Amino acid sequence: IGLRLGTHILRQPLIFDEPYITVPIIDLIEKGWSKQTAIDFRETKGPGLIWLYAIAGEALGSSLNDLRLVSVMCFMLGAVPLLDLARRCGMGGGSLWIVAALYVLLPYHAPLGQMVMSEPSFVLFSLVACWLLVWGVDARSEGDHRSSQASVNRARRILAPALFAIVLSVLLHNRVHAAALAPAVCLVALERGGRRLARPWIIACLIAGLSRIPLLLY
Repeated sequence: IGLRLGTHILRQPLIFDEPYITVPIIDLIEKGWSKQTAIDFRETKGPGLIWLYAIAGEALGSSLNDLRLVSVMCFMLGAVPLLDLARRCGMGGGSLWIVAALYVLLPYHAPLGQMVMSEPSFVLFSLVACWLLVWGVDARSEGDHRSSQASVNRARRILAPALFAIVLSVLLHNRVHAAALAPAVCLVALERGGRRLARPWIIACLIAGLSRIPLLLY
């Protein structure tokens, strides 16, 4: 928020890739959703990026600074799963402030978080994907042995991979190199809990991968 209000970004014209990315986004908002506007647009970025900004733009507005606000929100929201991941890894107190500072100081991350670019949403959903893995795997060991807690943990072991499949699908429709998350997640789940724990995550990755087929066909 400080960068948005304390710099000249609100008075800046289209920067970097914004002249190209904003065209299909505004087309979706103004012309409505169709095969041509949602998939067959002339832009190298994945449709997942375009859809996210179009959905948010329909609520916030379609001006350049309205769309840039979506990037700011993605940038800020990315700190939430990151800091909880740090907490689950045993960090606390001042360490969390260091993690937050390093997140802000990632090269280009904060500046690109002020513009209509693919990086803010991609980083956000990548962090959410990692958080879902840790949240789902932790259900194996968290809590006591009461039946109610055991039921909650079982639900988490199902819900986490299901949500991960959705998030990974969004990432794959944003940037295809998000596919690298799939083997990493499967290997971690396999190491933490064997084939029984890894099976839902493998299925989730396959479902996310299959969601790309409609784009290949149409």
